[in-house]
This record gives sequence, structure tokens and C-alpha cells, in this order.
Amino acid sequence: MDASRRTLLGGLLVALVVTSGCLGVVTGNEPLVLTANEAGVSDAALSATDFEHEETRTAWINRTVERAGQEREIRVQNHVSTYQRPPSIDPTSGITFGVFVVVSTPKASVAGQSFNPIGQMSHEQMMEQFVGQSADVRDVQREDSRTLTVLGSETDVTRFSGVVQRSGQEIPVYVEVTRVGDGDDFVVALGVYPQETADEVRPGVTTLFEGIEH
Repeated sequence: MDASRRTLLGGLLVALVVTSGCLGVVTGNEPLVLTANEAGVSDAALSATDFEHEETRTAWINRTVERAGQEREIRVQNHVSTYQRPPSIDPTSGITFGVFVVVSTPKASVAGQSFNPIGQMSHEQMMEQFVGQSADVRDVQREDSRTLTVLGSETDVTRFSGVVQRSGQEIPVYVEVTRVGDGDDFVVALGVYPQETADEVRPGVTTLFEGIEH
């Protein structure tokens, strides 16, 4: 490439960086902020189940990464939407409850390098990462998988069995988890429900998976 062409391309690159407001990020003077679009379950899907929206919150993660010998601070904004099926105890079927969580997180790809480990995690690792924040699931074993349509994509949903403590009892549960890449984000969804009443709760969990919006 001749000198004049290198000068032209270099000038265009500098102009692009400055006009996009990224000069501080490139020089390391400002953190790189990556934000996800909010994800959750559609009102129509939610109304077709016994689940209720509990909360949607924003969670920030700060990381420092090194590239080309220089450290950069990266701030990642995630969204977490939680849904609950109110617990009940039936003399015949036993205890019934359900938890469904939808997490949106940026793919965080910069210059072809991904800084978000979610894209490389197995379904079991994602289950431990997200369910472990609210419940201690023990004796985890992979049970099966199925294919559902989530955000317009045919997606594998993996089901695990495990045991949690709730209301002073050890309760065998199923945990279902999936991940979908949608635009610039990853969307992770998990459903937790008792094994004893799985036939009653699982159809609602299926509806929630297929009713995710982003």
C-alpha cells in the first residue's frame, strides 16, 4: 500500500473514532461501557401461566482486561428479570412452586475478541452461575434436552435434576437452561420447579421459554 493511501485510511480511522465519541476508550482514559437490551417474558405468555413477574433489575459488572500490553476497564450492564409461581402445598400432589429467570448480557466483542465468558459456558456452568446466586442446588445431574423456539431460533434446552432446601425441606427439583444469541446480546433463561409436580409446572415453563422478548 502506498504512503498516500495509508495516510488517507489513517485519517478516516481517526475521524471515525473521534466522531463516535470513542477516543477516550481507545486511549484508555475512559472505561468501555457495554450495555444489553432488556429481556423478559411477553405479557401474553405470562398471562397464560400461573407465574407472576417479581422484578426486573440492572446488574453492572466491572472488569479490567489486558490487550496489547495495556489495561482497559470494561463496564458491562446486564438485565435480570425474575418470575415466580406462588408456592402451595396440596395434600395429594405435594409442594408446588416455580422460578423463571431471564438474563440479557452483552456479547462484549471488541476487535474480534469476546470478553463475555457466557458465550463459552456449557449449560451446566450457566446453571451453576445463575441459579447459585439464589439457591444452593446439590447433586446436579444432566437428565435430558429438548428443542424449543426461543426468540425465533430453534434452541436446545437442557434439563438437570438436583436438590434444593426450601422451607426447611430438601426438595428434588428440575432446572432447565438455555442460551440464545440475539443481536449484540446473549439471552440466558432458566426455569426451576419441583420434580414431584413437574407435570403440573413444566407446561408453564415451556410457555415462558417460548414467550421471551428481547
